Amino acid sequence: MSTPDELQDKLWKALESDHTLMLGVPEAEYGHLRPMTALLDGRHSPLWFFARRPNALIDMADGQRTAVASFVDKGHDLFACLSGTLHVHDGPSVVERLWRPSFASWFEGKDDPRLVLLRFDATHAEIWQGGNTLLDGIKTLLGKIDPDRLHADEHASVDLR
Repeated sequence: MSTPDELQDKLWKALESDHTLMLGVPEAEYGHLRPMTALLDGRHSPLWFFARRPNALIDMADGQRTAVASFVDKGHDLFACLSGTLHVHDGPSVVERLWRPSFASWFEGKDDPRLVLLRFDATHAEIWQGGNTLLDGIKTLLGKIDPDRLHADEHASVDLR
């Protein structure tokens, strides 16, 4: 049984190692989520993303619309949906701090005019921890475990502000 604080800590830890989120602005004309690499600056919001122009996500990053991100860790043991706002951030010092050599394949250096730094200020998260075992599945099928109560305590609604 995990507390909301423990699940939140597990989320930040998983994001530090897995990095890939599906990010989007649902009210956009093409409001689908797209895979983006999240960069963390500690175990807290904001999440940072390097994006390249042209990009509809950049056009919608005005800080006014709700943005969402979904996350599944590599082991499929932790799932999360985050909501907040998305902003274009004009901060060369943040670009410098977050830059990785691997980004050179996407950009012509840190001063590439197509490079845009996005800041996702996550304000809320729904977090689920997996862990259903084969035995749990068999017990559920046999009516020994109520599927609605199975791991009900492994979910948290967390305020990230």
